[in-house]
Amino acid sequence: MQPSMKEISAKNGLKLSYLQPASDFTEALPLGNGKMGAMVFGGIEEELIQLNEDTLWAGMPGKYDVPEAKTALPMIREALFNEDYHKANELCKKLQGPFSQAYMPMGNLRIKFSDQPGPEDYLRELDISHAVSKVCYEAGKTRYERTCFTSFPDKALIMKISTKGKGRLNFTASLDSLLRNSQARIDARTIAMSGRAPVHMDPGYYKRDLVTYDDNEGVSFDVKIRVVAEGGRVTSTDKAIEVRNASSVVLFLVSATSFNGFDKLPGKEGVDPADITSSILGTVSRKNFDELRKMHVKDHRKLFDRCSIYLGGDDKSDLPTDERLKAYDGKNDPQLAALLFQYGRYLMIASSRPGTQATNLQGIWNDLLRPPWSSNYTININTQMNYWPAETANLSECHEPMFDLIEKLSVTGEKVASENYGCKGWVAHHNSDLWGHACAVGDYGNGNPQWSCWQMGGGWLATHLWEHFAFTQDRKFLKEKAYPLLKKSAEFYLDWLVTHKIDGTEYLVTAPATSPENTFIAPDGKPECVSIASTMDMGIIRELFTDCSMAAEILDVDKEFSDKIKKALDKLLPYKIGRNGRLQEWYKDFDDGEPHHRHVSHLFALHPGSQITCDGSPELFNASKRTLEIRGDEGTGWSLAWKINFWARLLDGGRCLGLISRMLRVIDAKDIKMSGGGVYINLFDAHPPFQIDGNFGVTAGICEMLLQSHERKAGCRPPIAGIKNGKNISGIGNFIIRLIPALPAQWKNGSVKGLVARGGFTVDIEWKDGALVKALLRSINGNICRIRSAVKLNVSTKDRDLVSSFDGNLIEFPTVKGHAYEIAPEQVV
Repeated sequence: MQPSMKEISAKNGLKLSYLQPASDFTEALPLGNGKMGAMVFGGIEEELIQLNEDTLWAGMPGKYDVPEAKTALPMIREALFNEDYHKANELCKKLQGPFSQAYMPMGNLRIKFSDQPGPEDYLRELDISHAVSKVCYEAGKTRYERTCFTSFPDKALIMKISTKGKGRLNFTASLDSLLRNSQARIDARTIAMSGRAPVHMDPGYYKRDLVTYDDNEGVSFDVKIRVVAEGGRVTSTDKAIEVRNASSVVLFLVSATSFNGFDKLPGKEGVDPADITSSILGTVSRKNFDELRKMHVKDHRKLFDRCSIYLGGDDKSDLPTDERLKAYDGKNDPQLAALLFQYGRYLMIASSRPGTQATNLQGIWNDLLRPPWSSNYTININTQMNYWPAETANLSECHEPMFDLIEKLSVTGEKVASENYGCKGWVAHHNSDLWGHACAVGDYGNGNPQWSCWQMGGGWLATHLWEHFAFTQDRKFLKEKAYPLLKKSAEFYLDWLVTHKIDGTEYLVTAPATSPENTFIAPDGKPECVSIASTMDMGIIRELFTDCSMAAEILDVDKEFSDKIKKALDKLLPYKIGRNGRLQEWYKDFDDGEPHHRHVSHLFALHPGSQITCDGSPELFNASKRTLEIRGDEGTGWSLAWKINFWARLLDGGRCLGLISRMLRVIDAKDIKMSGGGVYINLFDAHPPFQIDGNFGVTAGICEMLLQSHERKAGCRPPIAGIKNGKNISGIGNFIIRLIPALPAQWKNGSVKGLVARGGFTVDIEWKDGALVKALLRSINGNICRIRSAVKLNVSTKDRDLVSSFDGNLIEFPTVKGHAYEIAPEQVV
């Protein structure tokens, strides 16, 4: 039997713990309420809490029109159709606009203690099941304890500092920031820091080092701290709050910015952040600490407790996390993978809530003025990966900020589509930001088309809208939000596609086309990056057109438009298998410029797409496997995470576990490289440097290992060129579930509760000796349930057996909304 959540937590199974303070950002422990991010270092003489706010970005609403783009496009296509790839590459620079802007660090809270002689028995921990951090130690025969959390209900960071023994609390609390700022005393127990972000910041990787401030423009911010002490004396100056001889203290910190929308100037049209912080602080500081903590924990657990996991093996949770990581060999501590799984869920709850911004490259945690890759939205894999576990790991509400980002991009991207390309609909490229940056980046010709020339960001993002519907079956969402955005995205690609004859047959292709950040060897022996109809382009368009067509059929709208999409699907360049048995990345069987490249973009149709499956397209399935074998198992942190998902879809749990073991390698915080990823000792994903996408990707990958539902019953998708599909049958209950499809041998016994399958089912699974014992499915919407299984299964509900059909390896049975169904292998007599 699986231990209860309470039992696991009691054994520290859901805690990160350390016997020393953090010495670096990637050793600190993250807290967040979606808007505010905090990294707790747990120092003894000085506690440092690094602070972020999700709308504190450089920049302001931008202009994304590129005057030369529309005239350059036909010249690019002409060069490509003449196979002059180098000329096309140079011309693609004419499509580039400004760089996107950067996510900013807000500041630091520093608490400097006095009278801390010879600390002993130190412990620093983060309880991810309660979203509470704690630091405790003994100094001079006095026990000191600090408890901290960021509350979503109360919109504040709250810390209680207390003592047990003869000692008293003596400290000063102050604020500072890397941004331009000023500080002020509000009253005897309250101080404030206000400041402003730059109106422009070049990426850290760019040759130019331009940071521009404007006294009247840019996002302004305000931070306030207030101390409520029990006993002792509290005084303040403009720079600090001083506490003397208190027995306990509760510290409240609140923050806000002037951001008033992606299309509003944050200076002239912004809100007053000081008014917002004053209002929040006035309310929260009147509340009792225990009451605040109770409300915070209740809010967190209503999301976190939906899903639990137990992977068996020896219990190593009593070890400090850094020691546990160093001792891990992939076999001796399966529950470490379970902790990593739940940590990804914790980080999603902490960084993405309804009404907040979507998570960026670093979630909501950044301590640098010029963070790697601007800590922006990198939408050629990274932002999408952030949200892969949202539905499967039962955190559907946390997906909502992504939909808001898509809606924002549809507005800015519609102008880019029209002005830069002469197309209808909306487009986004590979970078975006708070302001909805939608054009190709590169500072008007100074960037590399290898990463800038990619018009597929919007199409990939839009598939998340369909995925949300597929899991929730929320028709209102499909009608009012998802379908209009899907349709507008599809409109762009219908215009973007052009007809070109390849091997004597006319196909619809994309031109220009890249495979994100990768190169091929052109016929002249030189590396190039721009061609036509890259496999990823075709995969994204197929997925988008299919999703849009199904949505139209479900809603019974736009039949003419849906028919147009289906005709286009039939004309898309089909997938090709190359001479070495792998899926081609390019429209021709070019050699790789970098055979072990971190991106494996041409397998989009395998994951996160749903076009390549074991039963539906076996040749492409095997070619995908060969692709990964050649690409290799090494990579950046997020690349390792994507490969876990790939191998799960390829039904190989052993390869998945090998990649999880690589993911759990401890990385030195000073390393910055494009391979050899892992984690830092606080379990943050290491690209390296820190990127949060790998945390979310590995959580999604473990979901895929234990439950899959992307396949559809034959004939339930519109016809797709290159994939055997049968006739088109619309419907919303045609998904096929697989139980423990990629279970590693090392996870011999275990269970998982609360995963979610497409079609509207929550699923609990228990296994023993690597085989299914039973599963419990709860029907959210009353759809037909289909399960693919190598053994015959019995279905029962409310103490009675249910009649089901078993055709080959597929079991099928009707469900009733709200009812639960137990699935178990048929007992052989």
